[in-house]
Amino acid sequence: METSDEDYRRSAELLGRIARDYPSDSPEESALKLAGQALLFARQQDVRGDFDRFVSTFDEGLDDKQKAHLRRMGIDRSTEQ
Repeated sequence: METSDEDYRRSAELLGRIARDYPSDSPEESALKLAGQALLFARQQDVRGDFDRFVSTFDEGLDDKQKAHLRRMGIDRSTEQ
């Protein structure tokens, strides 16, 4: 599935909203900032195809315990695509 500009924008906005729940300079805020920078990099450096392939195959090597952990964190790739 191709990542559109709108997908990047929505993701960046969501990361920003989540980051506001954490104190400035906290490890959580820093991690969210890095995630936003990674999205921006993928978009600006014209590596969307590589990024989309990475995302679409991300859980292929995960065992059931790891997939369950991601679902508990609210990351459930099985419902996408």
